[in-house]
Amino acid sequence: MKKLVSVLLAFTLLLGSMAAIGAGVAYAADYVAYPTVYINGGRGSMYKTDGTKITPVEPPEGFLADAVKDCIGDMAKAVVTGSEADVQAYREKLVSWIAPMYDDVRLDKNGDPTEPVIVGYGKTGYFTIPERLDNRISGGEYPLLAYTYYYDWRLDPVETAAELNMYIDKILAATGRDKVNLVGRCEGGCPLLAYLAEYGHGKVNKIMFFNTASNGYLLPTQLCSGKVELSSENIKAWLNNNVHFSADELGLEAELSDLLWGLLNLFAAMPELDLTGAALDAVYTRVLREVIPDVFLASYGTMPAVWAMIAAEDFDDAVAYMFAGREAEYAGLIEKITYYHENVQLKSEEILRECAEDGVGVGVLAKYGYPAIPLSADADQLSDGEALLKYLSFGASTSTYKGTLNESYIASHDAKYISPDKKVDASTCLFPDTTWFIGGIDHQSTPPMMNDLCQAFFTARTPMDVNTNPNYPQFMVCTDGEYGPVVPMTEDNAYLSVVGLEEEADTGVVSGFDQFMSGLLGLFLRLVLRVRAFIEGIVAHATGNA
Repeated sequence: MKKLVSVLLAFTLLLGSMAAIGAGVAYAADYVAYPTVYINGGRGSMYKTDGTKITPVEPPEGFLADAVKDCIGDMAKAVVTGSEADVQAYREKLVSWIAPMYDDVRLDKNGDPTEPVIVGYGKTGYFTIPERLDNRISGGEYPLLAYTYYYDWRLDPVETAAELNMYIDKILAATGRDKVNLVGRCEGGCPLLAYLAEYGHGKVNKIMFFNTASNGYLLPTQLCSGKVELSSENIKAWLNNNVHFSADELGLEAELSDLLWGLLNLFAAMPELDLTGAALDAVYTRVLREVIPDVFLASYGTMPAVWAMIAAEDFDDAVAYMFAGREAEYAGLIEKITYYHENVQLKSEEILRECAEDGVGVGVLAKYGYPAIPLSADADQLSDGEALLKYLSFGASTSTYKGTLNESYIASHDAKYISPDKKVDASTCLFPDTTWFIGGIDHQSTPPMMNDLCQAFFTARTPMDVNTNPNYPQFMVCTDGEYGPVVPMTEDNAYLSVVGLEEEADTGVVSGFDQFMSGLLGLFLRLVLRVRAFIEGIVAHATGNA
C-alpha cells in the first residue's frame, strides 16, 4: 500500500510540471535521512585529567639506539647459550626499557584503567571531545562525520558498546529519528559488533565495516599466538614497502646501507637457503619466544581491545601462550577477553546475517595491495600491510601478494566476482554483493572517495550494491599514493593494485650481489680516503710545527 501511495504521489507531482524531478520524488516519499554514528579506529589521542598526553606512545629521542646498545649483549649471550638464566636476564633488560613507556597507558591485570583518561583529538594542544548532540542535518542529509564516536580504545569492546548504546540514544533524541547508520572503522568494528551482540539491531538502519580489523589484525595475532615463522622473501617484501629508509634516516653511511640491502636482496633471491629467515628464526626460537609474553603484557597485552583483534582461530593458542603459568594472576582479563571471543567474535557472522535478514543494510569496504607483516606463514597473502584481506572482507578468497588466482580456480567460479587483477574472488565473502575492494592502498590511507562511498551507501534511495552505482563498482584501484584518485579497476590499470612488485622485478642473485659488492667497494674506498686524510693531517701538522 505504501508503495502504491508513493507512485500515485509521484504521478501527481509529475502532472504538476515537476517532470525534471518527478523520478526522484518517487523514492523521496519513503526516504528518511538517518544520522550516522562513525566509530573511529583505535589510535586516537588520550590525556590524563591534568592534560598530560599519554597516547600515542612516543619513544623519547634516541630511545631505539640506546635500547639496542644496552640490550644487544644480553640478547647475543642468550642466543648463543640458550640458558634459562641468560634468557631471563635478557627478558628483564628488555622489559625494563619497554615497560616505563607504557606506565600511563597499560591497564591493570583485570583489563581496567588505573586512572581516568580524557579522549582527545588534534595534533597539538589539549582537547576534550564535545558531544555533538544537536540536530546536524544539512541539505536534507546527515554528513557522514557529524556524529563521530570517540572512545577509550584500550577497553573491552563490550564495555565500549554500553557507552555507544547510550550515545546512540542521545543522537536519536536529538534528531527525532528512530534509527542510526553505523560505521566501524578499523578497530571500531569491534565495539560495533559488540553493540549488535549486546543490544541488537532494532535501532540500526545500515552498517558499513570500513576496513575493519574485527576479524583479525596481523601484529597481535602473529606475536600472541606464538606461531611466528620467518622467511627472507617475506621480510624483504615488507621492508621494501614499509621501512626502506634512506641511509640518512637509518643513521648509516650510504655504502653500509647498500651493503645491508644487498645482503637482504641476495638472501631473498636464494629462497632455498633462506639465510635471513633461518637466522631470525633461530633467534626467535631460542630467545624471543620466551621473551615476547612479558614484553607484550608490559605494553598492550592487558588491553582487551587488542585481544579482540586476534584472529578467532588463533585465540585459544594466544591465551595459552601469553598467560602460561599466570592464569590466576590475569583471571579478570582472561574472563573479559574470553566473553568477547565467545559471544561476539565467534558469533559475528550469525549476528550480521540476522541483521541482513531483518532488512538492515550491511556493507563492507576493504583495502589491499601491500605485503603483510612478515611474522607468519601466511605473510605472503594479500593484505593492506596490517590485516589480511580475507579478514577485512569477511571471507574473500585471495591470491598471494605476488601471485594471482590460478586459472582452474577462476574457471570454476563466477567471473563477475573475480577482480580484474585476478587476485580476489568476492563470491566467498559473507556479503558478496555489498563488499567493495580498493587495491593499491595501505591500511592507514583514506582517500576521500572511501567516505563518499559510505555516504552513498547510507543515502541511496534504493538498496545499493556493487552493481547499482557505476561510480562504485566492486573492484577499484588507488592510482596515486595515499590520497590519490580512486577509479574503477580494469585490466589496463590492474597492475596498480599491488604496490612494490615493479621495484622487486629486477631483484635477484645478480642484482643483490651487485648491490652488496657496490656497498663493500664503497666502504673500502671511504676507508682509503679516511686513511689518506688522516695521513695528510699528520703531515700537515708536522709541517706546521716545523
